[in-house]
Amino acid sequence: MHASSSARPLEALPSLAALQSWVHRPQARAPCFVSDVYALRALREEHGTITRPAKDVYLLERFPCKFVELVGWAAGVDHKDASITITLDDGDGLCVLNVIVKLAHVEIPVGGKGKGKMEDGKTEEETPAQNKSETRSTFRSARQRDFRSRPQPPQPPAKVYVRPNIQVGDMLRLSGYVEDWARRTETVRQVVVDEASGSGYIRVVDPDEQYEHVEAVNHMRREVYSRPFELPAAEPPSSVRSSPAKSMASTWDATSDLDAVEDDLGPDLPNPSKLSSKLLNEKTFKYYLMDHLVRETRRALSSATRVLLADPSAQVKELAALFPEYAACTVPPRRGRATLSRCVSPTPTTPACERKPSPTPLPQRLATPDIFTPSRAENTPSYETPRPRVTFRSKAEREAARVPLDSCRGSPASVSGERTPMARPLRRSLPPKAERERCFKPGANPFVTQATPRASPANVSFLSLEPLSFEPFTVPALLAVERLRALAALVVDARARREEGERRKRVKEGRVTLEDEKIVANRRARGLRSSDYKLTDEERQRKMARLVTWAIRTAASEGEVVQVEGTSHSLRTMESFDSCVSLSVLSQEAGYVPIPPELLGPLLLPLAAAARAEIRPTFRSRAEREANVWHEQRVVDTHVLLTRLRQWGEDGRWERVTEKPVQEAAEWAEASGLLRLGV
Repeated sequence: MHASSSARPLEALPSLAALQSWVHRPQARAPCFVSDVYALRALREEHGTITRPAKDVYLLERFPCKFVELVGWAAGVDHKDASITITLDDGDGLCVLNVIVKLAHVEIPVGGKGKGKMEDGKTEEETPAQNKSETRSTFRSARQRDFRSRPQPPQPPAKVYVRPNIQVGDMLRLSGYVEDWARRTETVRQVVVDEASGSGYIRVVDPDEQYEHVEAVNHMRREVYSRPFELPAAEPPSSVRSSPAKSMASTWDATSDLDAVEDDLGPDLPNPSKLSSKLLNEKTFKYYLMDHLVRETRRALSSATRVLLADPSAQVKELAALFPEYAACTVPPRRGRATLSRCVSPTPTTPACERKPSPTPLPQRLATPDIFTPSRAENTPSYETPRPRVTFRSKAEREAARVPLDSCRGSPASVSGERTPMARPLRRSLPPKAERERCFKPGANPFVTQATPRASPANVSFLSLEPLSFEPFTVPALLAVERLRALAALVVDARARREEGERRKRVKEGRVTLEDEKIVANRRARGLRSSDYKLTDEERQRKMARLVTWAIRTAASEGEVVQVEGTSHSLRTMESFDSCVSLSVLSQEAGYVPIPPELLGPLLLPLAAAARAEIRPTFRSRAEREANVWHEQRVVDTHVLLTRLRQWGEDGRWERVTEKPVQEAAEWAEASGLLRLGV
């Protein structure tokens, strides 16, 4: 092992505990050469002074690190049971390095019922037909066949290790941690790549990447390694509660608690091009898709979250435009008692026909264009109209003041006649969709179709004449994201390679299926060889769209996203989007939104208020009041919120939501001071 004779002072470094936490950050991964690995100096702390050596922290010139990134060619490959030993050479002519790759494994259950195991581990049914005559001779007697056909006791699952296809001469890019272990006469240094824990990776790359790696190492040596090290400041504690996984890898320099709501988005996922072949599957794509949805949703709702934290009585207009049930419940407080019952059941308990008559019919009021103009006042004075005090009236007086039923339902007789319906409806409806689109800039959204006018059950106070910053996600809009499109292409190509490998294995074993024959016939009809499995651009685009559709629908069935009405307006910002879907199909795409705590938390506030409004008038005995005892059905908890959320609205979009997101949203709202659980 090469030792360095440089004697730079080590007193300027932080404590060893701080450095041990620093070396596990992604920013501490150091690109270097093989000779630099042997020149690393280990550190340790004695009586408050950092000296050398140790095994946890190494010093590359002035940069503390433990994980390194290397590029070189495989001079030797030794396969073992649970690992692979690779001799790495980066071509410097000085030394080589041993790299230990710890393989990831999958557990395969071993069946208890065997059907005549043979020497190679196969059964008679798994053996080709032409070899059955030979295999039958291996069984010595009928007694032995009878013994092997008996049910065997259950065995522990067998570990099958996933081995990467690495051969001598391949150019490799790897990342792992430095490890020292002592022999009798010397100490050996090596690099360990642990793919099972996700702390490292190894893959075969193009030989030209070695030149890029050399330039990157020289740049880091000039700008980082040769300069004094300063530990980045840790992030101050945020008032918003987050998960431990996100708080560990949050950004370093957060300015304030309100900025932490926008900056605490968690660590970025690795680049899809750096993923190993075993991770290029549908589950990985779904994980990346959900990460993108949650990040974009939290970023879009950051301003609304700040307003809500500053003023808990404020309403989120972005959510009111997407969820009609939320807009119907979140009304000003003076009308809260009449609308609060609407949060409990989809139909109002108080009929609209019992309201006070109005001199102007409701359809004529909706047809007036001046009603839905933007108001310059902060509070609309129409909602502050004082109501007359409720006094006792006889039955004759109530019958005389009652409005006929047909005038309340907007029948032709009530529109053209002289009858006056209710003066103040239970809720105001938005103008038709065509009227709302004329409020926007003409031609701003070419993908919106002129559908049949339909009233939206939202409150007028949430009507925004500007395009909303938060919009639902659609399949074409997700395919337009460069990161997701690149990962989808890699997953589709990897799936094609795996299917081709399975097909060739079946052909080799004599188990050709009808589907295999169709695939070969289709390739020959297109003028290709039977072994050409690469997808065309059209096939790749179709499979990518199918993959995104599967991922978003699987997330919806698992309760991770909910479907909303309308189409996404994100297609207006597309610059490069190769899609085989026509514009008529794009306009009919359903939109989906995730349910992080920042989105679901404000939606739980009206449900909690409705639950408290129902449990307050309940009777308690004197002993219960003195002991402050509440029954279980009188307590507002996450179970009550989940039950009301699943029954909320008429579309059934909340029926598949699980308890975990509701619990996280309730904890977020309670930590922010917006919600109080319990009695």
